[in-house]
Amino acid sequence: MQQVRIEAEPRTAHRGSALRALRNAGKVPSVVYGYGEPAQSISVDMKELWTALVKRGAEHALINLNWGGEQSLAIIKDVQRDPVRHRLLHVDFMKVRADKPITMETAIHLEGEPIGVRDDGGIL
Repeated sequence: MQQVRIEAEPRTAHRGSALRALRNAGKVPSVVYGYGEPAQSISVDMKELWTALVKRGAEHALINLNWGGEQSLAIIKDVQRDPVRHRLLHVDFMKVRADKPITMETAIHLEGEPIGVRDDGGIL
């Protein structure tokens, strides 16, 4: 499975005006959680995250998340976008472990008609 590396910084801002200032500075407020550990608030560079999502398919990849001397393997659990500007507002990262299975939803786009459906009356 593809892996993407993203650098992050710990954050202490949790209120509306501080988060707006963070977004205006080119950062995306985020949270990392999983495996019974307390959630940790971080911020990620907006351009780096956007590049990872659009060009590297990070929404369906494992992410090596580095912040404050810590490193975690994670997946993107949720992305919140501005409905008008399509700007990233918030991202949830969920920690994963290489030795534990996970369940994910992914889109499947079918092209054409399968031979079994066309010739043998199969159901898709």
